[in-house]
Amino acid sequence: MDTVQDVEIYLLSKKCNLTARRWAKNKRLKQRILERHLTWNGDYLKINRIDMLKPLHSNIDYYLDHPSLIDDQFRDEAGQV
Repeated sequence: MDTVQDVEIYLLSKKCNLTARRWAKNKRLKQRILERHLTWNGDYLKINRIDMLKPLHSNIDYYLDHPSLIDDQFRDEAGQV
C-alpha cells in the first residue's frame, strides 16, 4: 500500500529537483500527490483497465514534469479555505 511516507521518500530521492524538495516539506502537498495517484489507479480499476495502472513513482515523476497539476490545485484549495 502506498503512503504519504512513500511519497516523501521518493521526493527526497530526487536531490537535484527543487520542486521535489519543496513538495517533500509540505505534508498537505504530499497527501494531495498520494490522493491523485490513488484516484488515477482507482478510476482505471473501476473500468477494468489494469494495463493503465501506474506505480507511485511513475505518477510522481509525471507530476514533477508538470508541477502545475499539483501546485495550481493546492493554491485553489488554500484560497477556498
